[in-house]
Amino acid sequence: MEFQEATHDDRGAIREVARTSIEASYALSPRTIETLLETEFGEERLADLIEDESALVARDDEEAVVGVFLGTTEDGVGTVEWIHVATEARGRGVGRELYERGTERLRDRGAETIRAEVLADNAQGRTFFEEFGLDVDDQRDVEIGEETFRAHVYTEEESDDDVSPHTESDPVVEAGETVETPDGETVHLGEEELPGEQGPFYVAYEGKERDEPYSFVCGSCGTLVEAVDALDRVECEECGNLNTPDEWDGSYL
Repeated sequence: MEFQEATHDDRGAIREVARTSIEASYALSPRTIETLLETEFGEERLADLIEDESALVARDDEEAVVGVFLGTTEDGVGTVEWIHVATEARGRGVGRELYERGTERLRDRGAETIRAEVLADNAQGRTFFEEFGLDVDDQRDVEIGEETFRAHVYTEEESDDDVSPHTESDPVVEAGETVETPDGETVHLGEEELPGEQGPFYVAYEGKERDEPYSFVCGSCGTLVEAVDALDRVECEECGNLNTPDEWDGSYL
């Protein structure tokens, strides 16, 4: 495996690696994937990053591009924009090598700290950055086409907040308790739990017999969560607690 600066001739291959990686790593609609590719991996965007010497590629023994690192540097902050590895090249440490070489390049260009962003749905992607010593210190909503996704922002610096917004805390409500709905009805919490970033979600039932599921209740703040989204995510709008499916692979392996 060889790691080199990307050239303008690599743009098509970079885009294809990104496509296959995104398709394998996220439960996104084809339309959303196309929008993401157009905005983040379009010809002009890639040309700017390559011209700025902020793009690296990994080539296999046949010199085909199987991995890509894209980064930017501004005001002393080096941002890891994307790391993608082709599915056939995963499990060989390509993503880790790209990160180490890419962030070293960002430091050479004046970065004093490293920043990265990953969609909350990508559990393995989040673990990847944590293994390199980055901590979550913020979260934000990212719009891709007509859809909105929660993203975690990682940096090497410790958060100044007393409690991280993603640190699991003692639950406000627990299994077996009752919670009053906004309509004044009472729901009963079962024993089933869904793990959340700040605390568990409990299945709520309409009756004491707990045979008619009603919704979920956020254990972190006690808020009723009435629905999941198209990606099967359960999210509390009150405190930001989030449960995401873990069956998808990360794009950073």
